[in-house]
Amino acid sequence: MLLEQEKSRKSGKTSEIDPENLRLLKKIYKPKPRPETPTRVLDESIDKVEQAALTLQRLIRGKAIQKQWIEGVERRKDLLAELRSTKSLEKDEQAAQNERQRAVKTQQKILSGDREKKDIVENIMKDLIGETVMDRLDFVSKELVRLQEERRLHALSLLAERRRRIGWNVTII
Repeated sequence: MLLEQEKSRKSGKTSEIDPENLRLLKKIYKPKPRPETPTRVLDESIDKVEQAALTLQRLIRGKAIQKQWIEGVERRKDLLAELRSTKSLEKDEQAAQNERQRAVKTQQKILSGDREKKDIVENIMKDLIGETVMDRLDFVSKELVRLQEERRLHALSLLAERRRRIGWNVTII
């Protein structure tokens, strides 16, 4: 579309651009100028009276709001008392819960210390039992080897004795 418009402009033909087809072309609206800020001529005598009146109005409004607060407090005294008691109970409950947590942690530390001591004693006992069993098995193993060696030597001596007897009976020529 724009290419065609550019070609037509170069060729001398003029065509109007349709703003509907241009997506990026938008009209920017300028805001209306703000009206001038009103000013007033200061008259000191009137100004002091107005300031006094404004101060008095502020005091009266403040007292009225304060009175409304007091009336509201009076009307809702029971609710406020309940809130205060609830808050104090929550603090007491929180303190009790913290105390319970500390007690549980202390108990866990004691139990873990006892468990560690028990584990150490069990390990020492297992070491002692293991050494005793090892010594006994070593002794029994050596006794078995000695007994087997003694039987072998006894068998050899019996064989030697038998050969001697057989050899003594045979006469040598």
